[in-house]
Amino acid sequence: MRFVYNLRLLFRMSTRIPSLKKSFYLLSGFFLMCTQLSAQYSLEAKAHFGFVIPHRNGVDNLIQDHVQGLEINLEKQTSGLKHWHHQWNLPKVGLSFYGADLGNPKQLGYSFSLFPYIKFSTSEDRRLMFQLKMGSGIGYVTKAFDPDENHKNVMIGSRGNISAGITGETRYQFSKNLSASAGLSLMHYSNASYKVPNLGINLPSISLGLDYAFNRIETQDPIDSLLKKGRFEGVIYGTFGLKENYPIGRKKYPIFGVSTQVSKYFGYRSKVSGTFDIFYNTSIIPQDEPQPSSLGEMVSATAQGFMLSYGMNIDKLSLSFGQGIYIRSKYSIDSSFYHRIAASYVLNNRIALRWVVKTHFFKADNFEIGIGYRFL
Repeated sequence: MRFVYNLRLLFRMSTRIPSLKKSFYLLSGFFLMCTQLSAQYSLEAKAHFGFVIPHRNGVDNLIQDHVQGLEINLEKQTSGLKHWHHQWNLPKVGLSFYGADLGNPKQLGYSFSLFPYIKFSTSEDRRLMFQLKMGSGIGYVTKAFDPDENHKNVMIGSRGNISAGITGETRYQFSKNLSASAGLSLMHYSNASYKVPNLGINLPSISLGLDYAFNRIETQDPIDSLLKKGRFEGVIYGTFGLKENYPIGRKKYPIFGVSTQVSKYFGYRSKVSGTFDIFYNTSIIPQDEPQPSSLGEMVSATAQGFMLSYGMNIDKLSLSFGQGIYIRSKYSIDSSFYHRIAASYVLNNRIALRWVVKTHFFKADNFEIGIGYRFL
């Protein structure tokens, strides 16, 4: 009955917003269509119950009730035709739609997200298993900060955001087609300081779900060659980002960077990297000083740092998490340490793309997009 209640709740949330009402119907039709395209797909529905974390002073008044949500996942079981499927114990890949009330409809509203994900299994036992799901995509909140109509919502400054989710769950397989799960999840919404205020919204929750597989497939042998991983890899990235500063309403500042990263692989799945960073961050230059106009002034205004990170390799995609320390900066920075959550994708032997969220501990500093040249 709780699942039916959450389904009705999601429908009411979508129909209250005209633009989302149409999206709700289109998304439902999309899921139904996809389930007919391949026998390898499964459809999962989850009910969530949680809360918004009051992670900063001044936001307690925004937390008025628990969070209830619904998640719908369209999932595909990897077949084993590629070597990386076996390296990661035949993970699942999918597309997730998540909707939730935020316990305060007037000031926080409702949240929605759509993101691709990968789900790993830590057990060979296909009857009872523990799984880890990770994904990131686009997010939308119906109530953002507004200086006139919603000035108390200091959690989020924009309706459009980045969303990211991680779930650890235990799954039990009742039959060939039907399984159930119970898990702990964390959803995060942020615009990476593209628009302030941006304290971010964090939603931990417990979840219960049912999954129906339209047809289980048999594991197959790989037909491709294992992507060779050398002992070392070297990449030089050029990056770009934008951010706002307080007070609210100021302009967006460009941020440029050059990162030289050298990585050592440990087997196929893991690597450890050391990165030397050069940042040209125009947002930290004091307002009473003119912006650098010559190359020499720009170089003098840069900050340098060094970061260590761990990376997970999934075919041509790499997910990494790292901590760095600023070595030198002419201007004051919020913290001596910085952190990165990054995704990089190898296009060919020489070119790689990169997407990064850079933070100072739990405070988002800026997003970065970049392109890299592989020299090792």
